[in-house]
Amino acid sequence: MELITISRLSSFRACPRQHYYRYERSIRPKVTADALKFGTAVHLGLEAWWQNPGSRLESAIAALRGTEMEAFELVKVEELLLGYDVRWGAEEYEAVEVEAEFYAPMVNPANGRKSRTAKIGGKLDGIVKDRYGRHWILEHKTTSGDFTPGSDY
Repeated sequence: MELITISRLSSFRACPRQHYYRYERSIRPKVTADALKFGTAVHLGLEAWWQNPGSRLESAIAALRGTEMEAFELVKVEELLLGYDVRWGAEEYEAVEVEAEFYAPMVNPANGRKSRTAKIGGKLDGIVKDRYGRHWILEHKTTSGDFTPGSDY
């Protein structure tokens, strides 16, 4: 059964030809864009941070070893992880699941029938539980855009 993800939908909406090469033909660029390397490194660090409650920051920094990044970019990622640790390290959230996969049927809104050829799915960065036992979805994003108060972000 074909899996439809948010990334796949975004690719198709941005450029059907890009979608065709990436998802139908499995053709990827030889070189990963610097912005994607940066976001992937932050994501690796945060994944390790949530998986290792006893040594969060150390684990996050260690997860960056072996990433193909310039030294300056690597230091920027480390500083973001340090800031994240300062802000969220004392909060009482427990990771229930990290990199949580989900799947759901694709339903035709006109007739309510489930697709027999495709399903919707993806990954959440995590699911956490607060001190009151409530569960929350954890999702991280990086951006190079303006995110100051009043911005579109």
